[in-house]
Order: sequence, then C-alpha cells, then structure tokens
Amino acid sequence: MPTTSLQAASMRVAVALSFETQLIQVSNPDFTSCVASVAVSPSIAVNNPTFADLQLDSALMLVFQQRLAQLCPEPSVRSAVNAFPQLPLTLQVGAVVTMVQALIDSVTNWNGQCLDPMGLQ
Repeated sequence: MPTTSLQAASMRVAVALSFETQLIQVSNPDFTSCVASVAVSPSIAVNNPTFADLQLDSALMLVFQQRLAQLCPEPSVRSAVNAFPQLPLTLQVGAVVTMVQALIDSVTNWNGQCLDPMGLQ
C-alpha cells in the first residue's frame, strides 16, 4: 500500500518531536512503509496535545521546526517549513501535522517518500 501524505506528515512530526522531548517515543520505524510505534507518555492526558503539554519551550520549538524541515525531502516542503513563523507553544501538534500534510499534497507528482533519512542525523 502506498504511503499517504497523512502518514508522511505524521511520521515527520513524531520523529522530530522524539528528538526534542522524552514524552514522545518512536520505535520500530519502517520508513519504507512509513509506519512506526509512537508512544506518548501517560502523563499526557489529552488526545491532541499542545507543544507546551509536551514540555517544549521556545528554544526547543525552534529546534523542532528545524528538525522537521530537515526530515522533509521535498525542497518546496522543506523551504515552507523553514519559512513558518515561530510556532506558538499553545499550538496543537495535530495542527502541524495538517500543515505539513497540506504542503506535501501541494507537491506535483509527490513520490510517496516518508522522510529524508539525512534528517535523522
């Protein structure tokens, strides 16, 4: 089954978050199928947490945004993520997934690539 833009956006956001907070853990990633196990700390009691809920601060938000851009293999998506204004801590994580999904959907002839493995370094 081909990777969907929602899968790719979700994976990119989850992986980027896992670098910045211990409250999100990504395990058993399969970047070919664009699936992984994502564990959210039991201390997070909401379904769609904000970045503040995940204990990110303004400095970590900037690093998260840079990492997210690095995980995007499409030049136009990477550029757009880099051009986002600073994301507020009160923003829900799901909103960023939706934003990235929309950017992927705007790519002509998107090849279904899950993420750029160079962004994992």
